[in-house]
Amino acid sequence: MILMPVAEVFRATVLEARYTMVAATAGVIFAPLFAGRLQQGKAIQVAALAATTLTAGLAAAAPGLWILVAIRFSQGMLVGVLFIQSMARIAAVHRPRFGALSNCLFVSSTTLGGFTSRFLPAYLVDDVGVRATFLILAAMMLAICAAVHVSPAPDADADTRREPEASAGSTSERRRAFTAEYLLGFCVLFSQASIYTYLPVRLAHAPFFLGNRQIAFMALVFLLGAASAPLTVRVTRNDLSKAAISLFFGCVAVGALMTGIANLYAVAAGLALFSIGAFALQAMLSRRLTARAGASTSRIFAVYMAVYYLGGTAGSYACGNVWAASGFSGVVLVVMSAAALGGTALYLQAVWRPAVARRAAMVGWPLFISDPRKRENAR
Repeated sequence: MILMPVAEVFRATVLEARYTMVAATAGVIFAPLFAGRLQQGKAIQVAALAATTLTAGLAAAAPGLWILVAIRFSQGMLVGVLFIQSMARIAAVHRPRFGALSNCLFVSSTTLGGFTSRFLPAYLVDDVGVRATFLILAAMMLAICAAVHVSPAPDADADTRREPEASAGSTSERRRAFTAEYLLGFCVLFSQASIYTYLPVRLAHAPFFLGNRQIAFMALVFLLGAASAPLTVRVTRNDLSKAAISLFFGCVAVGALMTGIANLYAVAAGLALFSIGAFALQAMLSRRLTARAGASTSRIFAVYMAVYYLGGTAGSYACGNVWAASGFSGVVLVVMSAAALGGTALYLQAVWRPAVARRAAMVGWPLFISDPRKRENAR
């Protein structure tokens, strides 16, 4: 939301300032490399939050844009650790009785956090400046860190603790079983990062000429996600319904198309429709992972997070080049293409996998043979 003010403060172009977004999402991609080695517990979460608070304070004192980009990269890795730890705890502690409710509350909390982190900086930047805004965000992170430190941390139930750890072979099989979720997650954040990064730039120019405070109210669409995501999870349960996936990606595509119209009311309506579809998809995918991954939840969710934020990195970077070459209309076309890929992915998988399996069985390629005994014989 404050891409242009950041560019002005550091005397850079918008295309250079986009690397603050690219670095943040890229940092999350690398988080699984070491997040899996950390023990789950409140101490790790508090330490990660404290480090995030420190980096937020350092961002306010960054002497140049590329130092800020490096700080944003480290923030991304810390956020990735927090995400993986949180989802693993939801699976371990709450899944036996309150898995769906806990996941709904988690998704709602992330959308509320997304609203706050987008609305507040854009609303304050005109009055206090970019650096002071970073300090305010650092103070908020410090308050969150203190709240987590004093909050109770329930342990997993005895039955959950005795759940056997998946073997390396079965974990590998499980990872491949969630390939569809990885692809869908990539498309979701690719679309979100593209629209949320470059739509504010469009609204600041002709024919709208909105100020930072007016652009800040774009973030209100995140409140729709806080309401729609839990309802979606309750209705769709743990299934990947082809019809529901296509419907929500259709909302993403139509909403993105509406944001390209030269009418502010149409843009607002399109952004609301886009956000409902994107948050509903995010809720469905995260709920399915925590419900179906079993003892391998932390590993599988780490892979999902890496691919998910790879989509965000690709969207914020690639659509910057598209925006420079073709304007916002080019960004809309790219986002609609990503939504079309996501909306048809399950249908394509239903056609592609049986065909590949038949071909693999003919040539003895074991990777795509579904029967374990036949796969071992092929090997």
